[in-house]
Amino acid sequence: MGSTAAVYCRVVSFPLVIAMSRLNPTAAFLGLLTLLATPARADIFWTGATSNDIFDETNWDLTQSTVTVIDPDVTIDDDIYIVNATATVEIPNNGGGQSRFEVGDGFTLTIDNSTVMVLGNDGVGGAPATSVGPIVQLLNGASMTVFFITNSTDLRVGTGCMAAFLGAAVPINGSTVDLTSNTWLHFVNETVADYIAEHLKRTTVDGAPAVVDVNIGVMTDGSVGSIVSAISNVGTSYCGPANSNSSGGSATISSWGLPEVVANNLRLIATGMPTGEPGYFLCGMTAGFVPGPGGSQGNLCLGSKIGRFVKQVQTSDKSGEFSIPVDLSALPVWRNQPALAGETWNFQAWFKDGKSSNFTDGLAITFR
Repeated sequence: MGSTAAVYCRVVSFPLVIAMSRLNPTAAFLGLLTLLATPARADIFWTGATSNDIFDETNWDLTQSTVTVIDPDVTIDDDIYIVNATATVEIPNNGGGQSRFEVGDGFTLTIDNSTVMVLGNDGVGGAPATSVGPIVQLLNGASMTVFFITNSTDLRVGTGCMAAFLGAAVPINGSTVDLTSNTWLHFVNETVADYIAEHLKRTTVDGAPAVVDVNIGVMTDGSVGSIVSAISNVGTSYCGPANSNSSGGSATISSWGLPEVVANNLRLIATGMPTGEPGYFLCGMTAGFVPGPGGSQGNLCLGSKIGRFVKQVQTSDKSGEFSIPVDLSALPVWRNQPALAGETWNFQAWFKDGKSSNFTDGLAITFR
């Protein structure tokens, strides 16, 4: 297994030094010597050369750092990168009491396109009595499963990423979490009520305080735990741009809400249509491409077994837009079919366009 390490270097602004030298040559020369003599901030990179064990020093490239020991509850005073790891990076069960992968005050642990998972009841956090705490950032579909985060840890969950907490009794301990679009948290042993009482105040969405049913959804995981998800645009566009319609542009479909089927909180939105025209949404489990079906000016982007939201026919408003709430428990294909976690459904809107008709582009949503 292995990883791709980023490369960082110190940049010296020589034009600035030249400008300073015209004012005070001696000060500029001494300043340049200071810049060149100051070592660049070192970094630690995961290689996974020996095993999956996060506490095995042979799995790390420490050559750019003064750090020599990676042990439980021992502070790592450096920026740490786990990037494109080809296997799950494991925080092993060390037995006894709880321990942590400990990141130094003001330093950052970056987990990028990788999975980190605890095997026991341990976690990730800063050193005790820290003044700032570390940053832990998840990027590019990364996931982290730990028992807890602690000691002023600032967890930043990037788009497409998730964090799971296995512990009960305040797993976000003296720390904070920031979510953005298409991100979620799983509290395996904390109920919806537990999360709201203990962690809602510690959660933000793009820096704004989390508010239930405004910018986050909080729902049961179907067992004893809870799921927290950022309310945002959901899905991936395809089959676009749509053919132009009589408004002079192309119509598009988007959605707003949550991809979790248990939340049943999703709205479909069609924009860019001519005003005052009737239409409705379509759905299906397969994508397709049929140009000009039935003499339409547009393209159908769905495959077989197409559902039609004919009970929710809409008329485009003055902005050329209409939208509907979607009942994910009864999508209008044959005999009404529920969306299930792990399934991908495709959506599109059909609308009248003068004496003919037209379509938006398509939208694929994978539900959780």
